[in-house]
Amino acid sequence: MRRILLLLFIVSIGCKNAETKKEIKSQGNIDTRPVFYVQDDCILFLKPLEKHLNEKLKDVEGIAEVDGDFNYYANQFYKEQKEQYKIYFVEQRLVALIDSKKDTLYIDRDKKELDYGVVLQQKDSVQILEGVNTDIDIKMALGIFNPEG
Repeated sequence: MRRILLLLFIVSIGCKNAETKKEIKSQGNIDTRPVFYVQDDCILFLKPLEKHLNEKLKDVEGIAEVDGDFNYYANQFYKEQKEQYKIYFVEQRLVALIDSKKDTLYIDRDKKELDYGVVLQQKDSVQILEGVNTDIDIKMALGIFNPEG
């Protein structure tokens, strides 16, 4: 029993800054949409839920290519930079970015029509790159792109 409790405690500490589900009260109605909470410097790759992709975006011309390109470039960046940055792949509609002052910026992806994108949170500043961005685009936005190698 102690081992199970210890294991649960360790897992809960390890998930401190990862996603959690919270209830959001909206004009008197309770909405239980999942929210992705993240704190500290990080990079978020935003893509639609598979359900949203299949239902709402299925008639968008070229969406399969867009999705494939997004996955390719996101994975290229992840492979190269996973040791230097906290990187998350996010499908949730609502994103909550918590800065070092404990201020929270909420992003409702439906209101911004942000199906695909990258969020860069660094030193209490947030930059949103909408759409599909290459790994080079992201490196340039971070100021780490070296064209010579």
